Amino acid sequence: MSKYEPLKRFLQEIQPTIGEKSLSLSDIERILGDKLPDSAYEHRAWWSNPSSPKDHPHAQSWLEAGWRVDSVDQLDKRVHFRRIRSFIAEKKMPLASDASLSLNSPKTIIIESNTAQTTGSRQFLLEFGFENVGEWLFEGSSLQFRLSQHSNEQNILYAFVAQEEIKYIGKSNQTLAGRMNGYKNPGPTQSTNINNNTRIKELLHKGIAVQILAFVQKEEMLYHGLPINRAAGLEDNLIARIRPPWNNRI
Repeated sequence: MSKYEPLKRFLQEIQPTIGEKSLSLSDIERILGDKLPDSAYEHRAWWSNPSSPKDHPHAQSWLEAGWRVDSVDQLDKRVHFRRIRSFIAEKKMPLASDASLSLNSPKTIIIESNTAQTTGSRQFLLEFGFENVGEWLFEGSSLQFRLSQHSNEQNILYAFVAQEEIKYIGKSNQTLAGRMNGYKNPGPTQSTNINNNTRIKELLHKGIAVQILAFVQKEEMLYHGLPINRAAGLEDNLIARIRPPWNNRI
């Protein structure tokens, strides 16, 4: 039996309505009951999805279970898996911010989190499908951001996290980098940008890291032939459920 058979069984046993799963490398080692090789920590290529997985028993384990590796965060030592086959659940999920569409059909694609973590935690967002994409920092006295991926993605949902707590959730039709620039250099009438700029600086001055997470829509969703912006639909629902402290809408 392959060393990676326990990972295959673990992924096969995930509820069919769950389309995404995030695991730390230590989680995977607990599932395997064994250590991962050094290359799993050092090389992104180890987590690739080969077209001929028989020569790669580790990749064969998740591919045969019906999953693929979607992204790898080597700094955070975390792997994000996505189910290969699309899933449809017999549930309703109205997209709150798109009132022009009536999504009352019982067959709508949904995303569920399979985590026991606190709703307001970073882990909740990772389980939900967010990815670690960057951080805020000072260069001299100037506030800067650094993005490791998705900087040019548009129609994106993003979050600011500090000390594992979700501080803010927002969406942007701009590129992610363009939206972060708004917080870096807020205009005189842009109250949200000004407030978050101040809050980020306050945390950094205290030595508290502020991470940037993002949710990227990987496949198109259609309703009666019309494209649906999943980020726009999720923002209000996530804010209502999590109640991030910086989303204080007056």
